[in-house]
Amino acid sequence: AVVASASFGFFGALYGVVRKFSSAYKLNGKPAPPLDPLDTDDIWWYVANMVAYNVSILAWHGVVGVKKPPLPEAAPSFGKLVGEVAFGILLYDVVIWPLHWSFHHLPTKYFSWWRHLHLAHHNHYRSPSESLMAGLVFRQHYLDAAVQVMVNILVQQVTPFGGWREKHFLSRLVHNVLVTYLLIEVHCGYDFPFHIHRLYPAIFGGAPRHERHHQTGHAYFHQFFRFFDDAFGYVESSPPKGIKGL
Repeated sequence: AVVASASFGFFGALYGVVRKFSSAYKLNGKPAPPLDPLDTDDIWWYVANMVAYNVSILAWHGVVGVKKPPLPEAAPSFGKLVGEVAFGILLYDVVIWPLHWSFHHLPTKYFSWWRHLHLAHHNHYRSPSESLMAGLVFRQHYLDAAVQVMVNILVQQVTPFGGWREKHFLSRLVHNVLVTYLLIEVHCGYDFPFHIHRLYPAIFGGAPRHERHHQTGHAYFHQFFRFFDDAFGYVESSPPKGIKGL
């Protein structure tokens, strides 16, 4: 929990600084306002989220009596480390996809309470074409965030190289850092050459797709990947700005 909180803060601040000083590679091409009240709001959202997150994890450990296993003496092989981290990132997005879809598509008549949980994460645009920014990843209802945290805890218990709760400590650590970075990246509003959708465009949807998801709400429900969106037709007829072939 501490590692994830620190990673969110570091990567969020890093992209926040970039946003202040550079509009190059920005998806909408517009410079950020020099004094944006949303920046201050994002700081409060970050603090509130991280306090709630860490307190909830501590409370859970206290109530359930979860005991962490001792640290392993041996490091994992490079192949095991890469395999466990890659599998965990994939499984996280696979499990999140139907939950994310449900926030947008379950019938309002019966599930308005459920859809309302996700509203805070989308209720921030001052104009329909406005670009995302990294700090908006923290704008979430407590229960919306809890869903994602519980999914992440679940996938951290699974490894393709062993049984339940046998994932190596280092793999879990790298997973948490990488997931937090990727969540910041897809919300950052930029289209840098080193972003995942640029490096592996056939696999990842990345920031352009996620920005369009926030602007339309009816397409692109993957956080990182693209295969369910493509397979089930949750795409736009015109590709998002930023990369050809989306």
